[in-house]
Amino acid sequence: MQVIEISNLKKKYFGVEALKGIAMQIHEGETVGLLGPNGAGKTTLVKSILGLVKFDEGNIRVMGYSVPEDLKLIKMFVGVVPQENNLDSDISVYENLLIYGEIFGLKPKKLKPIILSLLDELKMLDKMNENVENLSGGMKRKLIIARSLINDPKILILDEPTVGLDPEIRKSIWDKIIHLKEKGKTILLTTHYLDEAQALCDRIYIIDNGIIIENGSPEELISRHLPAYAIEIFPRIQLPEELQSIKKIEFVNYLILFHQDPNYIKHMIRSRGAKKIHVRLTTLEDVFLFLTGKRLEDKDEVGTNTEAKLYSMEKKLV
Repeated sequence: MQVIEISNLKKKYFGVEALKGIAMQIHEGETVGLLGPNGAGKTTLVKSILGLVKFDEGNIRVMGYSVPEDLKLIKMFVGVVPQENNLDSDISVYENLLIYGEIFGLKPKKLKPIILSLLDELKMLDKMNENVENLSGGMKRKLIIARSLINDPKILILDEPTVGLDPEIRKSIWDKIIHLKEKGKTILLTTHYLDEAQALCDRIYIIDNGIIIENGSPEELISRHLPAYAIEIFPRIQLPEELQSIKKIEFVNYLILFHQDPNYIKHMIRSRGAKKIHVRLTTLEDVFLFLTGKRLEDKDEVGTNTEAKLYSMEKKLV
């Protein structure tokens, strides 16, 4: 069953194309990653699904209902973890969850065991009566995840859920996402961490310049585009003629070459002045760099996160 279906989605901000005919499908129980450099269209796509952006053309259906016509119904099926920490900092952890649950029509008596269970799962029971402003950044992210689950949604949209967190908190959130996958939740995850996408996602969509340039499982994307081994070479050297045409990623100070036989590569470049040669398995990050020529945190050509700026400008004018 397709729980999210998008076809020919287009959006312009003041003549600038943010989305150029996006098509994607997410099936029940899948965890799907949405990857792309800043300004690629991720923010606009997610906000379109949530009805926060008025798109120009195309169709979005969630659980069979249309965006934006059926948004009230759709919201009953969807839990959202936004990038920003938009908690009420003047009240306690418990009160934040209680108020949010009441928005869905749940009564305090029914909410109490739900809240206690969520806080227990996220190892936050001891923070239940703590004022939110006193929480660490990691605890706030956990609370937002708990809040997104208060109405037991079928679909979760996680927008950079672990950004800026220390490794321990990040891995604890991974553990919670894996648990939600096992419970059959459908998850759409945007992330700047390629290891996160590779570890958690069943399927990946890569978006760049407003279009989907590739999709598939992490394993499919790696095998489809690059050989099994990555050979990192420091510093950057002049390659022999025999290696000029092999797949590679070139940086200012070093190279990454891709080949099925790393020993062959090491033999070919041993006398070329490389001070360090490191062999590892090819990763999803390699594929992303190879396809887009950008790191996930790269800025677009127009400026710092132009997509978000244009969205903000349009919102002010509405």
